[in-house]
Amino acid sequence: MPAYVCDSMLSSLEFSAKECVFYHLQDDFQIGPEVELQDGDLLLFVDYFGVCGKAVAEVLGRFPRDRVVIDCSQAFFQQAQPCLATLYSPRKFFGVPDGGLLVTAQKMRQPALRDDRSSTRMRHLVTRLSSSAAEGYASFKDAEASLVDPDPRRISILSERLLQSIDYEGVQNRRGENFRFLHEQLGSENQLKLDEYCDAPLCYPFLPRANIDKRCLADLGIFVPTYWSEVADRPNLSQFEQRLLLGMLALPIGQVLDVPADLEFIVESVREML
Repeated sequence: MPAYVCDSMLSSLEFSAKECVFYHLQDDFQIGPEVELQDGDLLLFVDYFGVCGKAVAEVLGRFPRDRVVIDCSQAFFQQAQPCLATLYSPRKFFGVPDGGLLVTAQKMRQPALRDDRSSTRMRHLVTRLSSSAAEGYASFKDAEASLVDPDPRRISILSERLLQSIDYEGVQNRRGENFRFLHEQLGSENQLKLDEYCDAPLCYPFLPRANIDKRCLADLGIFVPTYWSEVADRPNLSQFEQRLLLGMLALPIGQVLDVPADLEFIVESVREML
């Protein structure tokens, strides 16, 4: 498992009593040459922020594909990879309360139980629509905590119906356009080497030369999450991982933004703080 990953990815390993060995990321999201798979090992690699297409290809070329799991929870629009499994998290991209997707050639049985608590996780989504993301943050944290249960369940009926109503092509196009706009405006100041043709990623990951205080952006109504604060407690973080943790800004590119006004405001605000 990568050391730079959220705690929720570790809970299922703890539940199944599987040993976890962390590896560390080098520059540009590469896995260091010291990482080798032993008999019985599986490797999880994250398509971070949806911008790691080249790194994913290198991982699949370096390690046995039938022992690799690609986590596309931040890369919903990336195609499933020819590997053991590919994971997706629709709720990071759309207004759904729960549910994840697993794509694999392995024979899998559907869980016997279906998630029946979706209505209790809708408050932050409704609050965000009616007022602001800031006002719904406490409810969001409660909803996240309720998803920790490691017992497998089928996606809720509510999430299933909501996902059936989405204009996926429209969302994909808007996110791609928003990403390219921010990259055109801020790419020269970004210490991450990004491909401008990333396919509708989660956000625009911006790593400036000097850290920008996220609280200053929040005061302006630009809310930038930290991925992930719990990583700070893990030993031997690489320099690249420390920079991602402390300095990277996950600038929003979501389909709900008012374009171009919101994007121009984000660019102007960030430039003033550089």
